[in-house]
Amino acid sequence: MKQLIMDVLEDMSKGQINLESKAARKTIANTIITAIKTNNGRKGWVLDLSTLDGKPKSIEKTEEAKWVCEFCGKTTFHVDYDYIGSNYNHLGCELEQEMSSK
Repeated sequence: MKQLIMDVLEDMSKGQINLESKAARKTIANTIITAIKTNNGRKGWVLDLSTLDGKPKSIEKTEEAKWVCEFCGKTTFHVDYDYIGSNYNHLGCELEQEMSSK
């Protein structure tokens, strides 16, 4: 569990998160809860003791495979949450799609 939380914090450290911001703290908490709920690719609260020291790479790859923008086809797995739109899409791609449809 600790490693899962550390992984989330590591992923989020690539952005510029202001821990003084209530919204930033809420985003971090929600991201950790989501990671816990989807641990091992399963839905619900699952505690798999075999992953306490770190999640297997196959699980990380399975999770990363979900994070693909439907507009450009590129991964959004390491994109800061401020730049994610709906359904794992890049916010920029969604905005471009919306602007081109007008």
